[in-house]
Amino acid sequence: MMTYGDLIDEDVPDPSAMLADKGYDSDAIRGDLEGRGIEPVIPTKSNRTARSSAPSADRRTRIATASSAASTRSSTHAA
Repeated sequence: MMTYGDLIDEDVPDPSAMLADKGYDSDAIRGDLEGRGIEPVIPTKSNRTARSSAPSADRRTRIATASSAASTRSSTHAA
């Protein structure tokens, strides 16, 4: 099993975002990622008192899908 430290210290370029499960939801990990210019895409734990304001990857997918469907509907009605 890989820890966050092992993962982030690998000799590869930093990604623009890190998609992780709730196990990686901590202030220290989020702060480190943001300090490196990496967007944390991590769902918050149910017992977390301060929720992240960033939408989860799942929510972004739903928003993009809904937006795409809406623009498809409007372009077909405009014809």
